[in-house]
Amino acid sequence: MFAATRYRAAMLGFTVINATIRADNVPGLAYYAKMGFREYKVDADVHLARGQVPRGGQQIQ
Repeated sequence: MFAATRYRAAMLGFTVINATIRADNVPGLAYYAKMGFREYKVDADVHLARGQVPRGGQQIQ
């Protein structure tokens, strides 16, 4: 399914696709890395699903 999304985005002239994945979503991070995404920005102190706030760029697992 992502291949179709990437193709359609390219046909529409997009050169970048942004995905926001929470630090506690380890499978999601792995999936997007496998799809070729790379980390370019980390939003610090964002409340996660468990109500936790990572400090100093720590990943909660």
